[in-house]
Amino acid sequence: MNLADYLSELLGMHDEVSVPGLGYFVRERVNGYYNDGEARFYPPHHRVKFVPELREDDIFTQYVADKKNISLASSKYFAEKFIAKLRDDSSRGNYIFAELGQFSMLGDQLVFKPYDKIAADPAFYGYEPVNVYKKNEPSFGAPVKSYFAEPEPQPQPQPVTEHTPVSPATVYEPEPVQEEYYEEEHRRGVSLWAKLLIGLVIIGLIAFGVYQLFPGKVHAFYNKIIGKQDTVVTVKHVKAKDTVRMAPAEDTLTKTASIIPSERWEIIYERSYRTFPSAMAAVRYLKSKGLDAKVVPDDPGKFIKVSVGTFNTNKEADSAMRVFVQERKISSKSYIQSLPNQK
Repeated sequence: MNLADYLSELLGMHDEVSVPGLGYFVRERVNGYYNDGEARFYPPHHRVKFVPELREDDIFTQYVADKKNISLASSKYFAEKFIAKLRDDSSRGNYIFAELGQFSMLGDQLVFKPYDKIAADPAFYGYEPVNVYKKNEPSFGAPVKSYFAEPEPQPQPQPVTEHTPVSPATVYEPEPVQEEYYEEEHRRGVSLWAKLLIGLVIIGLIAFGVYQLFPGKVHAFYNKIIGKQDTVVTVKHVKAKDTVRMAPAEDTLTKTASIIPSERWEIIYERSYRTFPSAMAAVRYLKSKGLDAKVVPDDPGKFIKVSVGTFNTNKEADSAMRVFVQERKISSKSYIQSLPNQK
């Protein structure tokens, strides 16, 4: 895979990614907008901005090393070769940089021209532009339909003709309506019973609710109706003489209270994040390296921070951080921060 493709994957997890020896790339959000000339709404999207400023950051090279299963030194070597080839190809024409944009050379300076948006952006995947058509304006050349329907043709009156006289013996029998009458009466009867049943259910629910709220009053009211009196039992208290004066006994069981430290020590990952999805992407990446990564929810700072370990003392946190740095799971830019425990 081209190293530019790895950079494109990292920009889906981080807002900024630095490439040693080249500069850093920033993922910018472009809000949705309306193009009056095209009569079309465009959804929000992301595009990439390149800043030719060098930063000391191993996120990109470490990600490539993990993907290719090579050492960090080999990953940095491949990155140097990749940048040298990019500069050489850009000096002879446009260099297509994955699906993010194109590099070209203006004098001795690299110039990056980003594409309008990141292709297959996971943040806004599936949203398409929406066409908006004005009133009385055809869409895609189709004829505009009138808002008023054409009047339907009225039937023409038929000429009056002489009718044959009806014989007195001719008898006209009316259509049977008795069956429809019975069906209508049946529906009315069913509707009446259904309403009665619903009313009984509602009354039962109200009675149950009153009983739950005032059980004593309901029992008293029921006893009053049936004439039942509450049985009163008189309890006679007998005061016993003190024969032995008891001394206050000491507790024989020792209650062990759990002691919660007033503060904890977090190993904070070297980067902070502006959005929660970016922080969670970093958590998944760090967990894939065997770290107990999580978002720090109670940090009062402006940005979201990610912790790779929680400890009760600063000494324990410092020892663990030295191991993580030695195993190349994090860089030495990570730091230890003390935070109060929630009681």
